[in-house]
Amino acid sequence: DRRHSSHFWFLTELPPEERSAPPIVSRLRSYVGVNATHSLGQACPTRTCIGVHVRSGDVFAGAFNASTGHWNPSPKVHVLYEQPPLAYYLTAIRSFVERVRQRTGGAGPPPQVLVACEDLLNPVCAVLSVVAQTDRAWTIVSRDLLTTLRALMCCEEVALSRSTLSLVLALSPRLRHLHQYDGRHDCATLRHLGYNVTSYTAVGYNLSAWHNTELERHNMLRPYDMDVQTCAYPGG
Repeated sequence: DRRHSSHFWFLTELPPEERSAPPIVSRLRSYVGVNATHSLGQACPTRTCIGVHVRSGDVFAGAFNASTGHWNPSPKVHVLYEQPPLAYYLTAIRSFVERVRQRTGGAGPPPQVLVACEDLLNPVCAVLSVVAQTDRAWTIVSRDLLTTLRALMCCEEVALSRSTLSLVLALSPRLRHLHQYDGRHDCATLRHLGYNVTSYTAVGYNLSAWHNTELERHNMLRPYDMDVQTCAYPGG
């Protein structure tokens, strides 16, 4: 499915003259209250940040059996929404922190890591929540969609789960670098975005469908080497 394999399928289906529409984007930004200092009508943090979106909720629905301890996934789990492993998020965050350190020479406060998790059903959310308790630069920012969008559109870099939020992030004037777990792309098809795109694939983490089984959830937390591709653009 082309739409599943790339967040940017819609760009390749538009004629070149329609791939960038600044007047329309400008009006939409004004309507929803997004600009260089505000997101959805509220002031953004002044510190440099990366927004980390970790999908949870219905994709990870289920419960442990109190007697056996085994995990019982919900039968309603969406099979097309397999989610990235923990290693993807940690790799993206580390690259962001290193870029900021190189730019600032290590001066000033550490950059912020804003993690958006609607709940802790995703085991990756549980791990990142523990990190946030021990590292003051990390914050769990959200339990709802509005708060998630506000946080993501305040940051200059965003690491996305497998979702359609990249369509909304196109409204963000602050975005300079998008991280996605989505395989490789033809960089030429992304040149109209105006920000850098880094795509990741975990070597050996192969899922053809998602069933939220105990083994699949365990495999999300294993270490993986990352196959990384960056499409860099002027202004990104």
